[in-house]
Amino acid sequence: MTTNDIDWAQIATLPTLTIDGSDLDRLELALGTSGCRLRLSVPSSDTHGSDLPPVTHDVVLVDRQATPLAQLAGSRRGSAAAPLALRPRGGGHTAEWDEGVRMSAAASRARLADLGASRVVGVAFDRLPTRADVDFLSEQLRREDTAVLVAALVGARGHRVLRGGSRAHDDRHEHDGLRVGAAGLTRAVSGLADELRAQSRSDRVVTIALPWSRHPSPGLLELQGEGLGSDALLDRLLRAYGATQTVPPRPADEAERLLAEAAERWRNEVERALPPASAHELHRRRSRPHDVLPGAVILFTGLSGSGKSTLAQATATALRERGERTTVLDGDDMRRHLSSELGFDQRSRSLNVQRIGWVAALAASHGGVALAAPIAPFAADRAEVRTMAEASGAFLLVYVSTPLEECARRDRKGLYARAMAGEIPEFTGVSSPYEVPDDADVVVDTSTEPIEESLERVLAALERTRASGAHPHDA
Repeated sequence: MTTNDIDWAQIATLPTLTIDGSDLDRLELALGTSGCRLRLSVPSSDTHGSDLPPVTHDVVLVDRQATPLAQLAGSRRGSAAAPLALRPRGGGHTAEWDEGVRMSAAASRARLADLGASRVVGVAFDRLPTRADVDFLSEQLRREDTAVLVAALVGARGHRVLRGGSRAHDDRHEHDGLRVGAAGLTRAVSGLADELRAQSRSDRVVTIALPWSRHPSPGLLELQGEGLGSDALLDRLLRAYGATQTVPPRPADEAERLLAEAAERWRNEVERALPPASAHELHRRRSRPHDVLPGAVILFTGLSGSGKSTLAQATATALRERGERTTVLDGDDMRRHLSSELGFDQRSRSLNVQRIGWVAALAASHGGVALAAPIAPFAADRAEVRTMAEASGAFLLVYVSTPLEECARRDRKGLYARAMAGEIPEFTGVSSPYEVPDDADVVVDTSTEPIEESLERVLAALERTRASGAHPHDA
C-alpha cells in the first residue's frame, strides 16, 4: 500500500498516541519485520490522560512532531496487531541512518541470500568490538558455507532494572568503558566488517544498524516477544534478519583491563609531570569535556517543513559525539508541554518563543547546548531570545530559508493544503507573516544544500562563536 491509497480523512478522525524513544524503535522493527506485532503495554488502570485512546478505537501513532507514522488496530484490547504504515519514521544523517545498514529484515535476508551461504552467524554489539571479536568471527569465516551478520544495536537505551526496582550501576558486564553513541558504534561495527572481509578475502559479511537495545526504555508499546527477555528477543530479531544461529560477543574483560591500565599510566605520568593542583585541574577537564567551552543556545528559525528540526537533531547528535550535553527543544514538542494553553495569535506565538528561549538560556547557563527549533516568525522575539542566551553563554541564529513551495511539497502532515484551503487560520507563510531574519549567523536552504554541508557550517559557526565569547564557567 502507498500513501496515495490511504484514506487520510478517515485517519484524521482517529485518536492519536505520541511515541518516542524505544517506542519508535519498536514501531520501526514491527513495520520492517514481517509478522512482527505490537500491542499497548499500558494496563487498563493506567492514567495518562487524554493521550490514550478509548478501548473501542484504533489509534494513530505519531511522533513528537505529530507526524502520523502508523495505524494500530485494537490498541487497548490487550491483543497484538500488525501496524499499518502511514509515513516513514524521520531519520537522521549520521552513520546509523545510512540506508546501506539501516535496512528492513527482508532487505537483510536478500543481501545474505545473494552471498549463497547456508550458515549465517549473527552477533549483535551494544559496545565497541574488540580484537577477540575479530578473531572469533574470522574463525567462523574460514568455513566456505558461512556468512556473518553483524548488528550494531542503535536503539534508545534505558536503565537496566534489578530485582527490587533499583537501577543497575558499576556492573562489570555492562562494558561502560566501551560504550559510544549510535553513530560511533555503527562506524566501529562497519569497520569490524571491513576488517573481516580483508582477512577472509571474502564478501560474506553483512552489517546492519538494528533499532534496538539490550536494555530498551519502557514505553507505551510492547514488541511481540519482548517479554521473553533481551537475549531471546535479540535472537529472534537476528534470525528474522537472516541469521541461522546467533552468538554473543566475545568477553571484553581483557580489552577493558588493557584500557584501564593505559588510563592509569596516563594518570601517573600527569602526576609526575605536574604539581598536585595542576594535575587535579587537568584530570577534572579530561573527565568533564563540556566545561572547556561555554554553554550555548542555537535557535533554528524558518517556515514549517523547512528542515529546522532535522538540522537541529543532526547538530545535537554531532555535539553529543563530542561529549557535549545537549537538549533539543522542538517547536511542536514545546507547544504540547510548555505552552499547551496558548493559541496561534501573535501574542501567543511571541510568548511561546520567549518561554522556549528562557528554558534554552537556563540550559546554557549550566554549560549545556540547547537547540531550539520553533518557527519563531517575529524578529523582536528572536532578538529577545538572543539577549537571554548571550547573558548565559553563546548564541547562534540559524535561518533555514527553504522556500515556501518546497516546504508545502514535503509537508508530511497536510497542514499547508489545509491552510491554503482556509481550514487553518494564522498559519505562518500562508495567512500569517514570517519576518525574514537580517541578523542570522548562518543561512541554509535545505532544498539546495545537502544537510551534511549545512551541519558543518552550523558546527563551524558555533565553534567560532563560543571561542570568541566569555567563558561563564571560569569563575
